[in-house]
Amino acid sequence: MTAVADYAAGTFGRLDVLINNASDIVDFAALSALDADPAAVQSALDIDVLGPWQLTQLVLPLLKAAPAHSFAKHALNTLTGVLATALRDTPILVNAVDPGETATHPERGDEDTARPALESARGVGWAATLPPGGPTGGLFRDGQLVLSLLPGTENTAGPDRDRSGPTAGNPYYARISDPGAGCPGARCSRATRGRPPRRAGGSGPR
Repeated sequence: MTAVADYAAGTFGRLDVLINNASDIVDFAALSALDADPAAVQSALDIDVLGPWQLTQLVLPLLKAAPAHSFAKHALNTLTGVLATALRDTPILVNAVDPGETATHPERGDEDTARPALESARGVGWAATLPPGGPTGGLFRDGQLVLSLLPGTENTAGPDRDRSGPTAGNPYYARISDPGAGCPGARCSRATRGRPPRRAGGSGPR
């Protein structure tokens, strides 16, 4: 990771967007606390949490050198909220994106129920192109707030920077909302119905 940060610094001198997308899948449903392999759990923590955290620390000086930024991160909801709070007085925006259940593994036979990868990726593109002063500290899906990740806020409240709507002025939202742009409106506008956001592959909460 140090090599990645050094390359970005030497080549560009700044970093506009950091997309943390790392995952080590552990089938916790098939395990119990009595027979889970601690080494496998530690590996998942190293990849899913500590790795993105360390990379964020390494590239933070590069992010601060650019005018406006956004993070999109897989299920590091707590860390996302903590970082958003710590950086709320800077131009850096910190958000998590739930791309939805995505058909990234054809062998699972999920093509009929999961979204195409390109459709899911549009939400990440939306978050990565938020304008200065856009929302921060939130979990978003298709440009819509699912819940606030800021410590001490109610889940019904939006991020603290933009309560008028996260999609204003962002070209990605037009693509997400337009059925003719390769994103069926029924899929793109569906709301989370009383269950935790879910995805298979991509950069969102599992």
